[in-house]
Amino acid sequence: MGLFFVNYHLKTTDNQAVETHLQELVSRRACVSPPKHGWVTVFDEASDSHDSAEIDRLARELSHRLQTVLIAFVVHDSQVFAYYLFDQGDLIDEYNSAPDYLSHDLPEEARLRLAGQPAVWRVIASRNHRRRRAGHPWLAQVFYLR
Repeated sequence: MGLFFVNYHLKTTDNQAVETHLQELVSRRACVSPPKHGWVTVFDEASDSHDSAEIDRLARELSHRLQTVLIAFVVHDSQVFAYYLFDQGDLIDEYNSAPDYLSHDLPEEARLRLAGQPAVWRVIASRNHRRRRAGHPWLAQVFYLR
């Protein structure tokens, strides 16, 4: 049996706002990291079930409520790597390293969608660079919810 995990990375330095929204959105435990280089990471216990609807719900809602970019990373059984990139609640890119892993009859349009769009990342990276230069204080505390 391989590794299974999900984590969320939000383009913000306000981990307390992330914590506040998570308290309304999660049903189990979650961990919020201190900000680093303009990003905060969330580990949500319920997401580790790999329920795609739950991952989409939490990612979309956090991105929307905080009006920011969010990247959800998924590793499934050490066989599949996937990401979902949201901007202000909208899914703008997704990738799956093995789209046939769970379903062998994916339509071609789904395969193309799951191939990822590298050009989208250039926009996100350039935004991050500008924010990092502005500078934000780091918080040295990790928050555990529930």
